[in-house]
Amino acid sequence: MMMTLQKLNELKSVDVRKVEKDALTDIKDIAVGACADRQRRMLRFLDTVTNPYCLSINGLAVKFSFADDSCGLEERLKGYLKGKIG
Repeated sequence: MMMTLQKLNELKSVDVRKVEKDALTDIKDIAVGACADRQRRMLRFLDTVTNPYCLSINGLAVKFSFADDSCGLEERLKGYLKGKIG
């Protein structure tokens, strides 16, 4: 099922405190493949999860947010650590 922008916005606004934990995708069940290009990984991820903003991790509902820029997690962690170290 292809997600529409409207559906993504609805999923984004879900209150993680009120979400049905049993309906969430467990993070252990997600495999998108590191070899695929970014767009394919994103499409596989969206096809795999019930809500890309809320996942289950060890039975706990966790809400995610995504930045609008192209800076990845690795770059963000490096910047954070540089700031901590000096």
